[in-house]
Amino acid sequence: MRKIELSDIQFMQELIQSIVDERIFETPSEYIERVRFLPKSFSPKPGLYDFNYTPYLKEPFDHLSQESPVERIIMMKSAQIGYTVGILQNAVLYHIGSDPRRVQFVTADKDLAEETVKMQINPMIEHAGLEHLIFAQSKTKGSRATGSTMTLKEYPGGYVAFRGAKNPDKARGRTFQVSLFDEIDTFKDDKKEGSILSLFENRSNAFALTRKMVYGSTPLIEQSSKIYKLYKEGDQRHFYVPCPRCGEMIVLHWHFLSESGEKSGIVFDHENGEPIYESVAYKCQICGGRIKNYEKVLFMAPDVCEWRPTARASKPRIASYWINALYSPVGMYPWERLVEDWVRCWDLTNNKLKDKGKYKDFRNTMQGLPYKEQGESVSYDKAIIHRRSYPSGVILNKQIIQDTGSPILIVVCSVDVQKNNLFVDIKGYTYGGRTYTLEFFSIDGAVEDYKSPVWSLLYDLLANKTYTDENGHTYNIMITFIDSSKYTEYVYAFCAGWAGGVYPIKGERYISGGVTYRMMSKEVLEKSGCSAAYRINTTRLKDRIAYALNRLEWTTGEHQPDWYPNFPEDLKDDYFRQFEAEQKVDAYDTLTNQYKGSYWKQISGRDNHAFDTAGYNLAALELQAEYICKEELGLHALNWKAFWEQMKLEYEEAQVNIGQ
Repeated sequence: MRKIELSDIQFMQELIQSIVDERIFETPSEYIERVRFLPKSFSPKPGLYDFNYTPYLKEPFDHLSQESPVERIIMMKSAQIGYTVGILQNAVLYHIGSDPRRVQFVTADKDLAEETVKMQINPMIEHAGLEHLIFAQSKTKGSRATGSTMTLKEYPGGYVAFRGAKNPDKARGRTFQVSLFDEIDTFKDDKKEGSILSLFENRSNAFALTRKMVYGSTPLIEQSSKIYKLYKEGDQRHFYVPCPRCGEMIVLHWHFLSESGEKSGIVFDHENGEPIYESVAYKCQICGGRIKNYEKVLFMAPDVCEWRPTARASKPRIASYWINALYSPVGMYPWERLVEDWVRCWDLTNNKLKDKGKYKDFRNTMQGLPYKEQGESVSYDKAIIHRRSYPSGVILNKQIIQDTGSPILIVVCSVDVQKNNLFVDIKGYTYGGRTYTLEFFSIDGAVEDYKSPVWSLLYDLLANKTYTDENGHTYNIMITFIDSSKYTEYVYAFCAGWAGGVYPIKGERYISGGVTYRMMSKEVLEKSGCSAAYRINTTRLKDRIAYALNRLEWTTGEHQPDWYPNFPEDLKDDYFRQFEAEQKVDAYDTLTNQYKGSYWKQISGRDNHAFDTAGYNLAALELQAEYICKEELGLHALNWKAFWEQMKLEYEEAQVNIGQ
């Protein structure tokens, strides 16, 4: 055996010392900036993905690295900030090409998940040149599996499974190291199994020490918001940028009120309620200096802005972030567009809320903040101040035009069905939805009898009742909704006798999607024999009525605001007390104790017929308006302005015929 020489030992030492012992590490953001290409159809800034364009996404995205101790990455966000592309889609690409792991991507429903794969994920993989990595990782003899479907992408070392939140059972039997959750505030919990989010989260319990979980959503209602709850559990980071005027680090807020009462945030001038868009700027909350939207290219540079925690996380390894549309990069959604959205919900002239629904949307989608539902009620005092000096049963268009700028254009009717009464509510609407109650009365008699005179009297009323104004214009009742909640078979039998225009309805606290009404099932229609029947969103409708009674203000001599309510002088006090017979309360699931929303609840022993029928009338008006927009005007959806213009045109044509 050869004797080892000293030179051999020296050679080995030098060889070992020459070995590089430092691993070259590439962060998730560095990898994405190297491989991801955005075509023009994907982004207003095509080319290689650049986190300098959306610097607020870089830090949360880099927490996907196993070098980061953060386990849960939570982003409560507005729309228009690039989250889906910059976090979720980039995460899929990162784990395919750089850090292979088992990933679940969960969005609102299966159809949306498949559309995301088809329209976003497949082109992204192709543009990154990673198609060769997508193939079935195990094949049996004769198998044609490709490892690439609309719900699964397999690659060496892992796969991405795309799921809809409505189908948690599809994730059973699988475990995931990475979970990507999109728009979690739209996830509906299951009454039997509880939190849908938890069902998906449990799929990663086997990797509790190394897993990564990303949650993102626009917040909705504060009491039930999943993303808001998670955000509050984290360290609540805000994105600080330097003011170009004073250099101090600030957080961009839509409106900001200092301790001294000084207002800052987005400011602009207006003339008679119309914004002057050239004046839109951000007023610094420290120095008061004005900043323009185009200056974001300077103060949002990655080397000058940063995330800062504003709270201590309640649990370890949680990083939570809040970002709003004010940070939307130059070229995406400018501050001037935000002002456009704002004036749809806010009355600039009188500095007050104009549309509660649009304000909720603005707070959610533009400010990235949840909306807190408040308990609400209508007082007798608020309702009775809308009593006007006109009698029931007549249309005095001369005075109505003076008060609203429009004559009554359409008359609708609704009926609340009780055991011994049919409560009839007939209302006229002017341009813009200003409302005139024409008559409210009851037809008394037994309802549970097909031969009862109440039904023949109601039939005669709906078939023959007309109103004529001072100019000779005659109005018929255009559409009628009849409550079928209690005496269903009798209402169905009555409505089945009409070819159209008279429909049974059933009030419900909630309807998915927040729509005003929805057609009842095919089975119900076949059983009832009616041409149509509708479920009515009573919470949405009564919210609108309560807002009109409580918040809308009118100064005599000016035109009433849209949807302003008016009642005849001869309605008794007990009519107005029916509006305070309900109050809005919070609802919780009896099994999960999850907040479900708020709804209007009748106070025991109080009559609420007027409140019910007012809501039914609004729903009937909206249905008729949608029909005219789609069937007569050829529009794709309801357009209130187009509807009112059409009704105005028909009124004017009728006036010409009267004159002839």
